[in-house]
Amino acid sequence: NLLLICSKETGCMVYEKLGEQ
Repeated sequence: NLLLICSKETGCMVYEKLGEQ
């Protein structure tokens, strides 16, 4: 699963979900 995390500082980045909530 991939998470798309959007930040005002860095923009949108994609992180691989490693089971961490």
